[in-house]
Amino acid sequence: MNGVALILAASTVLGQAPAPVVVSMEDQFEHSRSTATLQGGVVVLLYGDRDGAVANQALGERLHVAFHPTARGLSPAKAWLAPVRPLPDLPVGAPGPEVYTVAVACVGKVGPVIRAVVRASIRGASPDVPVWLDFGDQMKNQFPFTPRRIERRGAGRGWSAALHGVGAADGGAIRAVDGDDRGAAS
Repeated sequence: MNGVALILAASTVLGQAPAPVVVSMEDQFEHSRSTATLQGGVVVLLYGDRDGAVANQALGERLHVAFHPTARGLSPAKAWLAPVRPLPDLPVGAPGPEVYTVAVACVGKVGPVIRAVVRASIRGASPDVPVWLDFGDQMKNQFPFTPRRIERRGAGRGWSAALHGVGAADGGAIRAVDGDDRGAAS
């Protein structure tokens, strides 16, 4: 797998919620992480291997700012604390669902020495924002990767629209995220 893949899973948003997707692994700081702890929000998992890291980071930053506009121009340590943009259908002052953009590095099955090297490298590159580490091919097995394909699935109110895309973070993927699906495969 190289390139980028994107999963957007809505846990509970306005209206009836789809079954939550549970993904669990550790981050570069050896802290346990799970989508189960993010219930009530929208979870975006951006995953790929080393070759997709730069594209994943760019897409992740763009997605985060789309849902957290006050994060624009802030350092990563401050940007991930920015408040979520309110939904237009909610009463003024009512909190909307949080949107979590999670970076997942797909490393594959490696021994303890390589794990330590990978953790140290990612800790150095991302000291403020957790990066989930997939050492067991969980993402590849749970969400099969099809290069260069974006799939859009169902739409509901607000952010309950689920975009399950798999493919490179090229112009088509960015337009699909921005709501312009011209050029995105379906």
